[in-house]
Amino acid sequence: MALQPREKRLLIAWPIAMGVFAAIYFWPASDATASGAQRFTDIPTAEQRVARLRQVAASLPAREKVVEEARKELASREQGLVRADTSAQQQAGLLQSVRKLARAQGIDFQQSEIGPIQPLGKAYGEALVTVSFTCRIEQLVNFVADISAQKELVATREMQVRQADEKRKTVYVRLTVSAVTPKDMLPGGKA
Repeated sequence: MALQPREKRLLIAWPIAMGVFAAIYFWPASDATASGAQRFTDIPTAEQRVARLRQVAASLPAREKVVEEARKELASREQGLVRADTSAQQQAGLLQSVRKLARAQGIDFQQSEIGPIQPLGKAYGEALVTVSFTCRIEQLVNFVADISAQKELVATREMQVRQADEKRKTVYVRLTVSAVTPKDMLPGGKA
């Protein structure tokens, strides 16, 4: 019976493949495991490592205390975030609170615009509301002071002031107010 060319090649390749397999399978252990075992046989080095691990373990409660204090501080600061179920409710709530502060100063808005919620750093968002109105300068000063005195993280972001009526001493104001929001209010910003 004659062997086909394919079978002849198989008979030649089979012993070579078995030799490679045996060399890999029975090769002595690598130097990495030997040096790992040798690392623990050196007693002074092992003692130094144990001493270093004890120092790290001893400092762990202090580090946990610092982390806990930082979490408490962050929680107290984040109480000022403007919160709502949706971003639209958040922006409407911001506009409503700004309108309430303006009415307290006798200011009526001529125009208001709600801007999109934008990223503010990596962990927060920023809701923007722009309002336009005419008032006296002392009303504007009191209004801006009232905005900054809020318990929420609300501030004026941009202000444009120009003269409206010289005789009545009024100014035309375009004011952008921003509020810090949780990141999950951003479009696609689920944390």
